[in-house]
Amino acid sequence: MIIAFLSQTFYVLADEGMWILSLLKKQEAAMQAKGLKLSADDIYNVNSSSLKDAIVWFNGGCTGEIISDQGLVLTNHHCGYDAIASLSTTSDNILDNGFYASNKQNERKTKDPLSVSILVSIDDVTDKVLAELESISDFALRATKLRELSTKYTAEYGKGDKNLDVRLYDMFKGNQFFVFVYEKFTDVRLVGTPPQNVGKFGGDTDNWMWPRHTGDFSLFRIYADKNNKPAPYSEENVPYKPKHHLPVSLKGISEGDFAMIIGFPGRTNRYEFADAVQLGLDETNGAIVDMRNIRLTEWREIMNQDLQTRLDLSSQYARVANYWKYFIGQTEQLNRLKVVDAKKQEELAFAQWGANNEQYRNVLSDVKIAIDSYKPFAKHLYYLSEGLFNSELVKFGNNLVAYYKALESGNEEQINQTKERFIKLINDADRNPLIWSADQKIFARMLTKYYNDIPKNQHPAFIKNAAKKYKFDKNLDAGIAKFTADFYKKNPFTSKTNALKFVEKANIKSIAKLDAFKFSNDLINIYSDVIIPEYRKYSATLGANGNVYMRGLMEMQPNRVFYADANSSIRLTYGSVEGYFSSDAIKYKHFTTMRGVMEKYVPGDMEFDLPSRLIELEARKEYGQYADKDGSLHVNFLSNNDITGGNSGSPVIDGEGNIIGLAFDGNWEAMSGDIYFDAKYKRTINVDIRYVLWCIDILGQAPHIVKEMTIVK
Repeated sequence: MIIAFLSQTFYVLADEGMWILSLLKKQEAAMQAKGLKLSADDIYNVNSSSLKDAIVWFNGGCTGEIISDQGLVLTNHHCGYDAIASLSTTSDNILDNGFYASNKQNERKTKDPLSVSILVSIDDVTDKVLAELESISDFALRATKLRELSTKYTAEYGKGDKNLDVRLYDMFKGNQFFVFVYEKFTDVRLVGTPPQNVGKFGGDTDNWMWPRHTGDFSLFRIYADKNNKPAPYSEENVPYKPKHHLPVSLKGISEGDFAMIIGFPGRTNRYEFADAVQLGLDETNGAIVDMRNIRLTEWREIMNQDLQTRLDLSSQYARVANYWKYFIGQTEQLNRLKVVDAKKQEELAFAQWGANNEQYRNVLSDVKIAIDSYKPFAKHLYYLSEGLFNSELVKFGNNLVAYYKALESGNEEQINQTKERFIKLINDADRNPLIWSADQKIFARMLTKYYNDIPKNQHPAFIKNAAKKYKFDKNLDAGIAKFTADFYKKNPFTSKTNALKFVEKANIKSIAKLDAFKFSNDLINIYSDVIIPEYRKYSATLGANGNVYMRGLMEMQPNRVFYADANSSIRLTYGSVEGYFSSDAIKYKHFTTMRGVMEKYVPGDMEFDLPSRLIELEARKEYGQYADKDGSLHVNFLSNNDITGGNSGSPVIDGEGNIIGLAFDGNWEAMSGDIYFDAKYKRTINVDIRYVLWCIDILGQAPHIVKEMTIVK
């Protein structure tokens, strides 16, 4: 429980925390006591090569690591999933069959360019930024000033180099500020991927679960110009030569071994207010789950009918499914661990401490007023952003609104730009009839939920009028079914030819006649004129008071070792390899083996099928040099590192700086982790690097890829 925070002598547990690399000197002794053989300078050094030079921000959403002197990057299969799926066809189905380039000439350019960013430096600019913000009390004006400062620092630190990505990050809810400078590479090619039934073995069923048996990895390569600098894709580019790459350890692991993870955790909110957490439990988490579940249910049905449809939807399905299950688990664990109660106890101590201080005494009451005011609108936001706005037809409707406004303005440049975007949407849209049929069902189910769950005084006029015309209150299912059938029938967008013809001749009058325009226009107006202003008021109050609350906590607890919430800046977490008790008398070991893979095997199953070659190799126990000393092939393992989304693909590094695995998931019992770290349950699920290499070398028959790595035995 976080009640320990109330103690003036509290120190954060060593396994908890996402630490800024430039400040690791403060953690060095604790890390070395746990088994680190390196110094803080070996991890982060701007003057010579260090571990930081081998860690990449993979396409702005995951982490990867460089594991050879030729720019070979290892990341998760689910991080490369979009690229792999988009390169797959029914005749060359690398998503299902796997792929390893036989040489560098056969490495594949992805359909949409990928990027990787490598850290150059971190600079603490807190004093400079706070001096600029000192006289600004209004939260919105403060945000505007921060945007100005971000532009200023981009120019100052970027020095005109278009390959440098400069970012100003606020830490501790705007009480500290750092400039991170990255070098960004945009020629990144696919080198290899295991078959999907290895890389995604277990599917949705095993997602966020332990024990796990998933080979969640893929391989890419960074290419640079002949001067080793970033460059757009070109056949003249050559493999990037990194300042440092991670050696690969085949030594194996034991429970208690040191393990650290360096990566790009996306977002945590460990210092969130109790009432805001309760709002998520009461309103928003359920809305996200319900809206995503509708899409997933309908997509599953058509994906099982047709291979091309499965390839078309695989990537989108995986993205939606991941956080659908996440919010189910987060809600369950926040309730089970009584996180709101624990946070209320923290806040009670804060209120008592700050009662006589004008700066702090109204923080919690102001937050409660803001949450009570926003609560009636909270669900509506997600019924739109996670719901109706994701309908394919509504997406076209939204573009109709933009085109209408451009035509209304009379600005030729704006008209042409909007028209070009609209034509691109039409050309890129999938005309698969199964997908359009499913979209109609999805729309009807979402609209039914919307009509039932959103207060009628928040409904847009179009829905109110449709309710009267189609008699929703008399028979809702029949009324919405009839309305939806008419709504989809009376549009030109299911046909690419008709859609392009309409846009070419479109004018204000022809657009205004379309129901898709009327519906989207009303939704957008409700969203932008009612919901978003309420959300901004709520966010501004929480942001301003969160800044003060964080500052007060630091003042109240001077002996506490604080760490900043994740915000997609590069961080390090350290701990050890460790299993856990999931509940009374149930102890999970820290690793799984191929035996468990075979125990889960279900021939022909979408989630638990296996490649025939894997089954044959397993039957012969053909593990090569990748077998553990106990003779088995280890697949996944647990560590107690503190990670979150964005850490996917992060290297798990031993005390000597070698990679022993890569992180890809968290466990069900600790899915409250973005809001509350529980040392008893919080675990990171990792792919054992030996299983990765076995999949490449023996299963994938690509030993040449392993040979370019630095192997430590």
